[in-house]
Amino acid sequence: MGNIHKFVADFTKLGDTPTWSIGASNSVSHIALIRTVTGFALYFDQRDISMAPRLLLDREWEPHVTTALRGLVHAGDRCVNVGANVGYHALWMARLAGPEGSVYAFEPRTEVHQLLARNVRINGLLNVTSVCAALGREKGRGSLTVPEREHGGAACEPFDWGCTRVMCSGDEVPILTLDAHRAPIDVLLLDVEGAERDIWIGGQCTIGASK
Repeated sequence: MGNIHKFVADFTKLGDTPTWSIGASNSVSHIALIRTVTGFALYFDQRDISMAPRLLLDREWEPHVTTALRGLVHAGDRCVNVGANVGYHALWMARLAGPEGSVYAFEPRTEVHQLLARNVRINGLLNVTSVCAALGREKGRGSLTVPEREHGGAACEPFDWGCTRVMCSGDEVPILTLDAHRAPIDVLLLDVEGAERDIWIGGQCTIGASK
């Protein structure tokens, strides 16, 4: 942990395109740390072939979503991000919502959620709550399937991953409902590999009470 703290301290002194591999001095870790174009420190898994190349080369992920959120999220908004991955969009939503707003970020994969929680802490975002769970139509538990080398992707229901090899993660994760959130929301961002309908069904009361 001391090494990580030193890297974080040194990170603030770096230039426009810093990248650190976090690990022992005699090894190369698969966890990298960058400063995104939106100004956040971000840990992520370099083995993720979908997200890592864009983050390493461009320091951004899905810029069209970033642009859309800029127009959708306002100060004081209550936001929910389902399938938050390591938190790239959740961090941005937190900044836009400000200290009077809130973000609940749901990510079911344990190792990915750990990076999400770390990213929330390192950026000092007190208005973000990260939850290690999936959302669905009813409360329960489910087994995750994940595409090989796409560490942020996961589904509790059958999903067509195309030509990508699919593996069972071995993780049985809690499944919550949007209605269990028990509060109106202003912005809902989903990246859930085909589970949108189930989340909608499990969130009718919340959606109905939201503006």
